[in-house]
Amino acid sequence: MYRFAERLTPETQLAVARFLFIEMLKAGYTSVGEFHYLHNQPGGAAYAPAAAMAEAIATAAAESGIALTMTPTLYVTGGTDGRALSARQKRFGKTVDELLALRESLRGKDGVTQVGLALHSLRAVPPALMKEAIAGVDGASPIHIHAAEQPGEIDESIAAFGKRPVEFLLDNFAIDRRWCLVHATHMNEVETRALARSGAVAGLCPTTEANLGDGIFPLPGFLEAGGRIAIGGDSHIGVDPAEELKALEYSQRLLHRRRNVAA
Repeated sequence: MYRFAERLTPETQLAVARFLFIEMLKAGYTSVGEFHYLHNQPGGAAYAPAAAMAEAIATAAAESGIALTMTPTLYVTGGTDGRALSARQKRFGKTVDELLALRESLRGKDGVTQVGLALHSLRAVPPALMKEAIAGVDGASPIHIHAAEQPGEIDESIAAFGKRPVEFLLDNFAIDRRWCLVHATHMNEVETRALARSGAVAGLCPTTEANLGDGIFPLPGFLEAGGRIAIGGDSHIGVDPAEELKALEYSQRLLHRRRNVAA
C-alpha cells in the first residue's frame, strides 16, 4: 500500500478514483464516503494548492456522477506512543488547522455532496488533537474513525490509555449517530452493546477484513442491542455491496456454525 501510495499524483489519483466510482455505480452504490488522508507530495511537502489530491477526488465524483461525502482525515503520529510519522507516512500528515482549512476549501466544490471529518485512529491521532479537530466542525458533520481493527491495536490502546479502543472512545467522546467506527472488529460484549446503544454506525468492510485476516465482527450481539451497520469498501478488495453483505453473512455462519445469522 505504501509503495503504491508513493506513486500517486493528483492526475493519477483522478484516474483511479474516476474508474473506481464508475465501478461502484455499476455495482449499485449511489454514494461514497472518501476517508481521505493522502494529502501531500512524497516527502511530506504540501501541494500547491494544498487540496490538490482532494480536489482530484471531487473531480472524479463530479465526472462519474456518484454522490461524494469527503472526510478529510487527520493523521499525526506513527503510534499511540506519539512517535513521528515514518518517511512513507509523511504524505498523510496535516496539523489540525491545516486539515480544517482543507476541509473548508472543499465545501461547495463541484462533485462534493457534503463534508465530514475523519480521525484516522487512536494510533495516528492523540486524543487531545481529536477533541481540537471535532471542536472545529459543526455538530452535524459526520465523523469517521478506524477502531479495533486488529488485535495489536487493542494491546497498544491498553498500554497507552488503560482501555480498549472502543471503550476509550465511548468514555471520552460524545459518540452518537453522526459517528462511524470503521471495522470495530475486536470488541468485547460490553463494548458491543455500548456502541449499539450510542447510535453510532459500525462501518463494516467484510471483503477487506477477510483479505487482511483481521477477524470477524460481533454481528449478532450488535444487532440484538439495536446497533446500526454500514457497508464500506476500505481497500476495495471487492466493489459490490451484495458481495460485501454475502461475505459478512458467510463469515458469521462459519463462526457460529448456523444459518441465517443476520436475517
